[in-house]
Amino acid sequence: PHSPAPVHSQLARTLHSSPTLHPSPTQVPGAALPARPTEHTITFWSNGFSVDDGPLRDTSDPANASFMRDINEGRLPSELSAEEGAESDVHLIDKSGEPYKSPPATLKPFGGEGRTMRDEASSSSSAAPPPEAAELVLDESQPTTTLQVRLHDGSRKLVKANHSHTVAQLQAHVAALTPGVSFELRGGFPPKPLTPSADKTLKEAGLLSESIVQSTC
Repeated sequence: PHSPAPVHSQLARTLHSSPTLHPSPTQVPGAALPARPTEHTITFWSNGFSVDDGPLRDTSDPANASFMRDINEGRLPSELSAEEGAESDVHLIDKSGEPYKSPPATLKPFGGEGRTMRDEASSSSSAAPPPEAAELVLDESQPTTTLQVRLHDGSRKLVKANHSHTVAQLQAHVAALTPGVSFELRGGFPPKPLTPSADKTLKEAGLLSESIVQSTC
């Protein structure tokens, strides 16, 4: 009763959004490849639906009416649309025979009684401090690339950088966008942590025109 019938008839499909088409210029050797689509997953449960790792949502809630109408008509929901010029892929998963299952909770340090001073010292020394924050300074006379960065709160930013900027400089720029947040960046396909590549340039790390994801520590 929670998921309209038309949805389940289309669950084997993947919805796509594409940027406005322009004439394709001649491919220049060494030029950056187009960014890979941003991916989302919509899962339909017996008692509602969820988007990515988000909470359960009621299909009959008026606040979700526009979202459900887009799904039933085979369109990408507007709230999942990528930035202009980028693409999104949305995968539909049918688990309508099961109730909603929340994603595993992130483990947090025990905050009750019984902790020793040694435990406290160990915990504080292992906590990762927020990265240094510094915005990128772009040199328009040098080769540039545009990265799509998905921040920890789900918002997306288009970041323009030089090929010669390092991964560490990109991390510092993201830190400036989200002050006080301890995080790591993942990029490439399949996504992998970028910390080991901190000293590499974006070009050396294979990140030109890539999608980057920020996850909190």
